[in-house]
Amino acid sequence: MKLNPNLTYAEKRIIIGYFANLYNQAVAREELRKINRHSNISANENDKTLIFLMDHALSHVSRETQLIIRHEFIYKSPDSWYLDYFSKTSYYRFRLLAVDEFINCLNI
Repeated sequence: MKLNPNLTYAEKRIIIGYFANLYNQAVAREELRKINRHSNISANENDKTLIFLMDHALSHVSRETQLIIRHEFIYKSPDSWYLDYFSKTSYYRFRLLAVDEFINCLNI
C-alpha cells in the first residue's frame, strides 16, 4: 500500500536524502558526546529519537532496501558500489522498490 502516491520518485529521493543527512549529523553528535563526556555538547533527545527511528525503519525493510538506502543515502558510497551485490539491471529495479519501501516504512 502506497501511503502518498502523489510523491514522485525524485521527491521521495529528496526526502530520504534529507532524513539521511539529519541522521548522519545526529550520529556524529552522539559520537562526539561519547568521546567528550565533559564537553559542552548537550544531550539532545531529538538526536536519539531520529537515530532510533531511522535504525528501526532500516531494520524493518528488505535486505536489498537496507543496502541501497545505506549506500546511496547514508554512506554516500561511490557510484559503482552496487556491483558487489547486484547486476546493473537488478540494482535499478531494486533501487525503485527500495525508495518506495523505505518511504512507506517511514509512514510518509
